[in-house]
This record gives sequence, C-alpha cells and structure tokens, in this order.
Amino acid sequence: MTNAATVTHYAALITTESLTTAHTAAATLVITKVGVVAGDYAITSMVGGTNTGGVPVFKAVCTTDTVTITLQNNAIATNAFNGTFIFALVVLHKV
Repeated sequence: MTNAATVTHYAALITTESLTTAHTAAATLVITKVGVVAGDYAITSMVGGTNTGGVPVFKAVCTTDTVTITLQNNAIATNAFNGTFIFALVVLHKV
C-alpha cells in the first residue's frame, strides 16, 4: 500500500487507493507539502469515497513538510474497509 501524495497548496482533496484494512487495524496516508511544520494544524474531513465497510476513525498530524493521516478501522467484528476514502485537507499555520 503506498497511500502517499504530494500537494502544492495548503488545501486539497486526497483520495486513497482502495483499502482492505481489517477491523482494529490502521492505514497511514503520508501527504508531502513543503512548508508545513510541526505544530501546524491539519483540519481534515471525510467527504466521500467508495468504502462501505468498517468504522473509520481518523486523525491528521503535521511534521516538517508532511501531513500524516492515520485511518483506524474501529469495527468490533471482522468488517474490513472495502474501498476508497476521500478526505478534504486544510493546513493552517500555527501563529
């Protein structure tokens, strides 16, 4: 699974590859954006995709030139992800 992207703006739509992440497992998406620093705020929202399985829970963290989105499948039973996810991402610089 690659789940890596490079963006040129501080706002973007990110589409994952088709995921088959099992329940209680996580997938990581690494987005490269030069100029992002640790402490910046990554605001993300799931806005679509083809997935109909699992229970997705996600968070985004900024580090130097990178935003990492962790997508956890919090399903209780064997209910894997079965498709793509689309995230809206906005990065705000910490003042």
